[in-house]
Amino acid sequence: MKNDTIRNYRNTIVIDFVERGDNFSLNVPHYRKWISILRFLRNRGWVISENPHYKKQYACLSKYHRIGYKNNMACLLEIRAAGVEVQFGNIKNLWHGCEQSFWDNPNDERFNKLTYLESCAVKLEIWKYKEYCKKFKLVVIPDKSKMSAIESIIDNLKVNSHIHGNVNCLEDIKIDMQKDNYNSQHNSTDKNGKKIICGETKYFYDYSTRRIMCGEVWHHINNMWWVICGGINRNVSAFNLFDFDPLLPRRKPIGKDGIESLLERFSKSKNYKKCLQIVSFYNL
Repeated sequence: MKNDTIRNYRNTIVIDFVERGDNFSLNVPHYRKWISILRFLRNRGWVISENPHYKKQYACLSKYHRIGYKNNMACLLEIRAAGVEVQFGNIKNLWHGCEQSFWDNPNDERFNKLTYLESCAVKLEIWKYKEYCKKFKLVVIPDKSKMSAIESIIDNLKVNSHIHGNVNCLEDIKIDMQKDNYNSQHNSTDKNGKKIICGETKYFYDYSTRRIMCGEVWHHINNMWWVICGGINRNVSAFNLFDFDPLLPRRKPIGKDGIESLLERFSKSKNYKKCLQIVSFYNL
């Protein structure tokens, strides 16, 4: 028997209901719960309104999205056919000009480190919201951030059984990818046109550091592959994976546009020391 569930990953809380409604419609069984969530947050001091980004760029989706502000925090809310998703974060990690998500990975250079009090404020709102949601009698799905890399992959594919069927271990993914299906035909070719095999070691350039890295690959969805690297899952597209070649640079070369992008990013976060290091390193 399936149950209504709640899961929390980093700053995102997702509620999934067994009884779903119509796609692209507010005619959903959990609409009253959505209204009660908005009321709860407003009672906690959140000012909630339409998300201007969706209203401008995706008018047809605007009514399913809300944005809220409280002091130096923001929250993003979405009602779906089968559930509700809420993200909390500090406004300095909000995607400015494209308010669809937050930078929430501390290992990402685009993430702005929070002070102790700022971090506690966000965690408090997450905890209060999860406590409120207990009234809906939801089954709690374990926090993926506390799972091992392998456990996280298996858990994800159990929830999304339409990708590789019934997955209980990594070998189940490999068996499915050996079949003559769409993923094995169109989503398993690396940068050099070579077939990617589940479980083999592949190399890639890290997005943030541009350093060459490697790990064990397992298919995720479409052309995205998990790379288990140092006990951490990284999502890398098939066309960015390749076999090792000793002639490859240890760090991915960066062009003029890339340098300008780096300078713009660090100047926005007022990290002028990093800007000077970049200028000095590239002899600008």
